[in-house]
Amino acid sequence: KNKLETVTVNAKRRAALERQVKDFVYALAVKYWHDSLSRWNKPVCPRVGGLPREQGEFVLARVSQVAKDSGIPLAAEDCRPNLYIIVTPDPTELLEKWWARDRGMYDRRKGIGPIRAFIESGQPIRAWYNMDFSGSDGSMATTDTTGGTLGLPTLRIADPSRLNIASVKSYGSVVVIADADCVKSLTMGQLADYVTFIGLAEVHLDA
Repeated sequence: KNKLETVTVNAKRRAALERQVKDFVYALAVKYWHDSLSRWNKPVCPRVGGLPREQGEFVLARVSQVAKDSGIPLAAEDCRPNLYIIVTPDPTELLEKWWARDRGMYDRRKGIGPIRAFIESGQPIRAWYNMDFSGSDGSMATTDTTGGTLGLPTLRIADPSRLNIASVKSYGSVVVIADADCVKSLTMGQLADYVTFIGLAEVHLDA
């Protein structure tokens, strides 16, 4: 029998590929100069709509599993949704009607321009992130009218320091909308993976 020759694997290609992947991931994340990266500090409660029941349950299971694997707390089954994943043949009409019914669905601090751009976007899949601030220990802001804050959301910091971040950006709610006509060529696994990715992490969708 012929003896097989020894094969040497060159690691340079792998190292270069790992560097490219890290650079790509770093470019995707939305970063703030004076604030922390955004994260889920309160339990995520996903709700999937616009898909047949079996497909919707598949997407919901994928979101829940990734959240669990990532250390994101999951809310109980009877929770109030804060991560909406909707598939619709007319995203703009749906978002317009939703906004007319619930004027508080978008964080208006971002301005009307970004809201209109999101509603009228032609992206096959788009996401809107409503942000809150929470303490670095995970405590959420409260509305206290007795402390002279005029009912504004207030964080009480037990041990303030200039060396540590006292407050972190926290997801209040996220809306992910997929255009049914534009994503019909995707497998359900591809769709589930992508909406999970942009639903659980704030990223540059046009990166």
